[in-house]
Formats: sequence, structure tokens, C-alpha cells
Amino acid sequence: MMTTLLFSLLLYNSYSAVLMASLAVTNPTLPFSNLEDVARKGTHALCVRNLSYAYMRLKERESNEEVAPRWRDVVSRKPCSNIVDNRDLEAALCEWGVAVLETPPNMGVVIENASLSCQMKQIRGQYFAVPVSLELRARFPYTSLINS
Repeated sequence: MMTTLLFSLLLYNSYSAVLMASLAVTNPTLPFSNLEDVARKGTHALCVRNLSYAYMRLKERESNEEVAPRWRDVVSRKPCSNIVDNRDLEAALCEWGVAVLETPPNMGVVIENASLSCQMKQIRGQYFAVPVSLELRARFPYTSLINS
């Protein structure tokens, strides 16, 4: 009888501790859920490196100098108006109202090299598919395997 009561008390405290821990750790709600929301709502500046593939995809045509009109307000807003390299991106990261569009490998390098005074939240998703050409020498033995 006593063993049952102690075991019940142990189970009750375990469930109570798990409940309290899950209530204490909250996941903050983000002001947008995807890249389209950033342009539609216009509440945040979008930092994109000017020489990146992502910047090119925000244009109507690749040959255009400027991004498409629907992106112009969020991409040209300070502090994201002229992001050329990673140092410019680092300077804008912890500013209020900034969203960053960058590849995960490059963002990892930026975060590792910068001493950030803020926390970053990643919204996972694939926004652009990058075409890549693979050049091989003539009669490469694994060409058929790569093509399949």
C-alpha cells in the first residue's frame, strides 16, 4: 500500500514537472511566417546581399538593376539598403525590425564570426531552387550514374 502511494506521488510530481517546464519555455510568435509575408506586411526590412542569388531572384528580370516593385520597400529600407558582403550583414543583424534572407551555410559563417547581442530565429523553407551545371571530362566513368 505504501509503495503504491509513493509510486503515485512520484508519477504525479513527474507529470507536474513536465507540465511546468513546457509552460515555462514558450516559443515566441513571429510577425511573419514566410518570405511572402515580409513583402505583404512590410513591417520589417529585408537584408539580402546585393551580389547573391537570392537578390537576383527578387528582381523581375535578371538584367534589371533594381528588385521588383513589391520587394523594393522592404529591401531598400535602412539598415538593409546596401548589403554587399558579410560585414554589412553582421552590422544589420541585431537591429530592430530586420529579417535576413541568406543561405544556411553563409548565415552560419556570419553568426560564427560575429559577436551577436541578440538571438536569431530561422524560418525553415526552400524559397529558390538554384540551377547548377556540372562539367565533367570526356568519357568520365561515372557520367551515367550521375545522370540517373
